[in-house]
Amino acid sequence: MLETLQDADLWLMHKINLEWTNPVFDRLFPTLSSFEAWTPIFAVIILALLIRGGTRMRLLIVAIGLGIGLGDALISSNIKSAVGRLRPNLVRPEVVKRDLPKSTPLMLSLFHEPAIIETKLAKPGERGKSFPSSHTINMFSMATACCLVFGRRAWWALLVAALVGWSRTYSGVHWPSDVLFSIPLGVLSGWASVKLLDTVWKRYGARYFPIAWERTPSLLKPRNVEASVV
Repeated sequence: MLETLQDADLWLMHKINLEWTNPVFDRLFPTLSSFEAWTPIFAVIILALLIRGGTRMRLLIVAIGLGIGLGDALISSNIKSAVGRLRPNLVRPEVVKRDLPKSTPLMLSLFHEPAIIETKLAKPGERGKSFPSSHTINMFSMATACCLVFGRRAWWALLVAALVGWSRTYSGVHWPSDVLFSIPLGVLSGWASVKLLDTVWKRYGARYFPIAWERTPSLLKPRNVEASVV
């Protein structure tokens, strides 16, 4: 059974990374998953939402932060250390690693064409950080939180999360199984963060933020009513 799963993983890796490719994907996917380059843009968006968004939006941002902390810093990092799986580009010489070139500041790399990055194969006994995919966990954590708070209006977050997950295999840095098994971990961390924050808000919101709590007594999307960002 294990050998069959490994063969399927290798076959799908070959298809996504080497065969199902085109110039549009070559440009899109490495750019999409280069989170460090996007950091200044993320910061501006978050600041704008904190200032202009309503109570539910602000609570959502806190929940997303909690979810990323739970999924990335706690779940992903510990599993990576325990499993030590090597990235595909470090064990399979045919795997193509695609990434943005380094720029200063790093955000400028978003405007450059992605490049093929040469990597050396791992040495015998070397451990890696391929499983699970932190990018996938973080994005599905965010998407789950958005869906719990805003319902079907947040469908686009699931699409973005799926594209980021696909991009990690397309770019040659994660096995398909890394991404697949990271999805439920991301959903779990997103769900737990929203439920935890909603419980805290219901218990203490009225005491410390009475006006905001009066308008938004729960973080979750109201039943039979379209959630408002106000």
